[in-house]
Amino acid sequence: MVTLKQISDESGFSIRTVSVALNGDPVSGRISETCVQKIKKIARERGYKVSAAARAIRLKRTSQVGVLVRNDAENPRVDPASYETILGINQQMEPMDYIVSMIRYTDVADQFVSQSRVFKEQVLDGIITIGNIPLNCCSTIFKAIKTCVWVDNNASNLQHTVSRDEHHAGWLAAHHVCQLGYRQVYWLGPTPDALGMHISVLQRYEGVMSCLNEQGITPRVRLLPYW
Repeated sequence: MVTLKQISDESGFSIRTVSVALNGDPVSGRISETCVQKIKKIARERGYKVSAAARAIRLKRTSQVGVLVRNDAENPRVDPASYETILGINQQMEPMDYIVSMIRYTDVADQFVSQSRVFKEQVLDGIITIGNIPLNCCSTIFKAIKTCVWVDNNASNLQHTVSRDEHHAGWLAAHHVCQLGYRQVYWLGPTPDALGMHISVLQRYEGVMSCLNEQGITPRVRLLPYW
């Protein structure tokens, strides 16, 4: 089994420096990136494996981030676009030595929280939720995990929120239609008085209407069934 001392002897750095470089110690910023990469290269070549459990105990963090999506057993096809968002999250987190873990939406149900290790133990350093998570579930999540980022959530009073500019997206779509010379335009979908619609849909509607009004066009609305 390869030891820190063996890597230290081969790299020429102290055992402390090797440990900091390989274990992501908070003071690692004091070591140049060139030194860190040299040490990691030797460690890889010698087959050294960092003990995630030992590192978590020492640093008091797990380096795991949960990603919670709105999909559940009863709605398996809700928001498939979340997959692209998850890939982006993983792409950004991996270079920083974080592991991304998927969390089922049903795991935040009251009857499940008391049994799930994710919410009962300090398994995650933080959680990123994707989609419109009901406020009662947001409260449950925040009580269990203090570091939360909310992506595309209808609630406007949550800290650390990330959302798309759907208003501008709607405006651009309508603008393109107008540039093509069309004067009879239909809006297919819900309107602001519809219940349970995601905020992104309503923002798109407002963006479309804003652009059409600028062009003096009154659109025709065709409501579609929720499904």
